[in-house]
Amino acid sequence: MAVRTRAQLNSDADTNLNDNTTGDISPADIRTIAKNLADSAKLAEDIGTAATKNTGTGAGNVPVLDAGGLLDEAILPALAITDTFEVASQAAMLALTAQRGDIAVRSDLNKSYILKTAPATTLANWVELRTPTEAVLSVAALSGAISAAALKVALAIAVADITDASANGRSLVSAADYAAMRTLLGLVIGTNVQAYDAQLSSLIRINSQSAAYGLVLSDGGKAIYHPPADATARIFTIPSNAAVPYPNGTALTFDNDIGAGVITIAIDTDTLVLVGAAGSTGSRTLASGGQATALKVSATRWRISGVGLT
Repeated sequence: MAVRTRAQLNSDADTNLNDNTTGDISPADIRTIAKNLADSAKLAEDIGTAATKNTGTGAGNVPVLDAGGLLDEAILPALAITDTFEVASQAAMLALTAQRGDIAVRSDLNKSYILKTAPATTLANWVELRTPTEAVLSVAALSGAISAAALKVALAIAVADITDASANGRSLVSAADYAAMRTLLGLVIGTNVQAYDAQLSSLIRINSQSAAYGLVLSDGGKAIYHPPADATARIFTIPSNAAVPYPNGTALTFDNDIGAGVITIAIDTDTLVLVGAAGSTGSRTLASGGQATALKVSATRWRISGVGLT
């Protein structure tokens, strides 16, 4: 018998299995056609198993399932769900049971890494996820918490770089110490500024006068002292509020030491009232050895009291 094509089998059937008008179809004819059909058909026993075929993962091969019932990853890559792990060290990251695409957030570095390929135990397989390039990562080669002192050193800022300040201002900024600053400002302790004293608030400054004297604004809170060496009578005058506007509450002390000449405490146009003597106003006399204090109680009114005061 021979293998026949589909067209040949159809032609054989038409030729040998024609209408039975002559009664001349023999069993042999039927057997011949049936055997030809059997030779031409692909039966299950002819197909065989996959092991007998050209299997593999290349072009034209028949892919087969592995022992786990899966196709080779070269044909159908494995599908994985990305996991995110938070770890506190490199060792913890390398100990992760991770797959490609998993992310490790390193709290010790404040950075994140993605596993580009297995195994997770190899550090080189982890790739850092970069932050946007427009973010400020460092200033003058400094990163992290930057102090003003460190930034100044890194930028090498000099006094000459302060262009919006005067020469005097720049000199003051670059002064070595407070003494140098006072020198630049022309301040002399005891003359322009008060020297430090723990009892500074309780001190009364002394203004010694041995001649007629008109008080000035800076005399507020001072004692006008008449020393015993000056036996001549003197006049110390409190100026009007219009001329010297002492703040209300200002106290002026007059001290006429023993042996000194009599002091007349005069006042220009304002009112000087003797404490305890109603209606007694005007200039007062302070005897040798006496002491008196005048207190400003309003813009043009002073009250004065003391020992040896008339």
